[in-house]
Amino acid sequence: MPRPPRRLARLGLLTGLLAACALPVSAQTVYVDAQGRPHESPVTATKLAGGRAISLNSGWYLCDATVNYTDTLTISGAVNLILGDDCTMHVIGNSVSGAYSAGIKVVGSGNSFTIWAERANSAAKELSSSTSGHLTVSGGYASAGIGGGMGDTVGMITINGGTVNATGGGGAGIGSGYKGAAGVIIINGGSVNAVGSFRSAGIGDGEYGYGGTVTVNGGVVHAESGYKGGAGIGGGVGKAGGTIINDLGFERLLSAAMNQQASGTITISGGTVNATGDGAGIGGNWNGAGSFVRITGNADVTAEGRYGGAGIGGRDGNAGMIVIATSGKVLAKGGEASDSSGVGAAIGQSGRDNRQMGVGISPIPNPADITAAAGGDAVFRVTVARTAHWIAYQWQRSTNGGESWSRVVDGPGVSGATKAALKLSGVTANMNGNLYRCVARVWGIGENSAIIYTTGPGRLTVK
Repeated sequence: MPRPPRRLARLGLLTGLLAACALPVSAQTVYVDAQGRPHESPVTATKLAGGRAISLNSGWYLCDATVNYTDTLTISGAVNLILGDDCTMHVIGNSVSGAYSAGIKVVGSGNSFTIWAERANSAAKELSSSTSGHLTVSGGYASAGIGGGMGDTVGMITINGGTVNATGGGGAGIGSGYKGAAGVIIINGGSVNAVGSFRSAGIGDGEYGYGGTVTVNGGVVHAESGYKGGAGIGGGVGKAGGTIINDLGFERLLSAAMNQQASGTITISGGTVNATGDGAGIGGNWNGAGSFVRITGNADVTAEGRYGGAGIGGRDGNAGMIVIATSGKVLAKGGEASDSSGVGAAIGQSGRDNRQMGVGISPIPNPADITAAAGGDAVFRVTVARTAHWIAYQWQRSTNGGESWSRVVDGPGVSGATKAALKLSGVTANMNGNLYRCVARVWGIGENSAIIYTTGPGRLTVK
């Protein structure tokens, strides 16, 4: 057979080498920022192709088709992933490498993983769970879906958009694995479904893990613990559940609770959150200490504890610190008694002894709006469903539509400023439009623990 010309032979060799190298393909794309707006200019991102174990180094990456990874993706540096419209990406941790590893491994303080949704150049195109890109991740043995493996300290995980489904393989859905540390988890948007594995939180710690910082500013979040322990959002079995807080100025009263084993921070300031745990729905966990909890902003929160855990708070005797002040909605339900714990409070703690009611409060309905004639009386009331523990009330007033609040004190024309019913006598026209809300504080629940709940406002109309 005759040999090809030397130049053609070299060309064939070069073509073969290029095919073997499978050089990465780049594309320009526009993503949605943390506020849900298209970024002003496109970024150049490397398209992902799927395969086995791979390390993603600092930069931008795009999933724009169906992409499957049959082993762990390791994050190194600051990695940004754009989930393209209608893409589907699957990652299965620990199926090939043999190490105990998360599906997407984000380990070490210098490493961060940020997920964005793509927005087509047409600004009119709306994002929805059906059109946005989907990422589905499962963790390896003793590991989280997204985060760390056994004993790992997680870096930073941020979700700004897309649809993310994460399941732990022995750790949290998103967070730490067995005996790991949860790092920093921020959810600003998108649709997130996180399910923990055995004794682990949906979002937060794995079994015997150490809490990090979990912040939910927006999006739709569903978090569910694994079997036999763990919070929906918070701690895994055997450790404190972290923090969920709001800035009301009362934290100084609760320094003991803040220092009590609050191993992390969970702040919910917006979005829709649904959390269910074998421990608390949000907060502490089975055989773990209480939590330090903050819910604020326009959050819409539903939390349910199972097997004696509180809806929001703790399990096995300690509520920790809970501060709630949201203009949204809070629905909380404690779990029924099991063989090892009592009935969980809606917001608070579970009972230590079997069939003993947990102490705490239920979500407090807002005071009703009041219409009164000038010179007449107006009474704002709140009803707090609680167990027999000490409770204090403090009414607050806003004269500027809720932009700022001041404490109400008893005096001429005012009584009940620190009671469940606030009476205003001889109301005047200049009080028309004032808003009134109540801060209820339950103290002495468990060791170094407290609950602060701020209602929404009732409006005074003076005719």
